[in-house]
Amino acid sequence: IEGAEIEALQSINFDLIDIRFMTIEHGNRKGMKNVFDDYLKQFGYKVHRVNEWDIEFTKWVYLKKNFIN
Repeated sequence: IEGAEIEALQSINFDLIDIRFMTIEHGNRKGMKNVFDDYLKQFGYKVHRVNEWDIEFTKWVYLKKNFIN
C-alpha cells in the first residue's frame, strides 16, 4: 500500500493474525523506520534488517518458542 504503510499495519489485529516475518517499504523517508519499529515492537517484533528502501521485521518470540519445542 504505497504511502499508507503505517495505516495498513494499524488495521491488523495482531491478536488474531500471527505474522512471523514482514518487509515494509520505508522509502528512505525521514523517521519512518522509527515509526514502524516503535509500533511493531509492542507486538513482539524486532528489526531483522534495514536497507535503503525497506525494513524487515521478525517476530522473535514466536521463533524461539518453536525452536525450543
